[in-house]
Amino acid sequence: MKKTYTITSVIKPASAQLIYSINMIVTLKYWQLIKVVTLLEKKITDARHAVAQTLYSVLFCEKHLSRTLLTQHERLKSFSKRDKRFAYQLVSVVIRRLGQIDSVLDKFLKYPVKEKNGKVQTLLRLGAAQILFLGTPPYAAVNQTVQLATGSLLKYRALINAVLREIIRNQN
Repeated sequence: MKKTYTITSVIKPASAQLIYSINMIVTLKYWQLIKVVTLLEKKITDARHAVAQTLYSVLFCEKHLSRTLLTQHERLKSFSKRDKRFAYQLVSVVIRRLGQIDSVLDKFLKYPVKEKNGKVQTLLRLGAAQILFLGTPPYAAVNQTVQLATGSLLKYRALINAVLREIIRNQN
């Protein structure tokens, strides 16, 4: 059964970093409407994905930050100004506060993350920085960070989720 939806509202992704205004009349099924919202939310994940790649290159592949940012520059061109600012701010906060972030993560990890799992450690640092220093809404920081764990990192989603939620519980 098809229904006509008039969308004249602001859709706010879970990350609360990017707001899209949609003003259109569409004839579609309910699941198609959900698909539209999901596609709009993907852009903020792409900004976080670019940050995760940058941090991994700098912290584990020992590449220079300036060179890594230059290689990511082409990708960042397609982002809005707000996304670019968020990406640069997140990279700088993680690098500046790396010691503090790692000490907080060590408190909540039963065993340290092995060096070969640098991508997991990068995602934990990225999520912790958003929660502790950037004022990102906690649910958004956790959700978006967990969504970045794809492919071979799928098995670490529960760990990332648990550690970041424990940071939120013990933040006060």
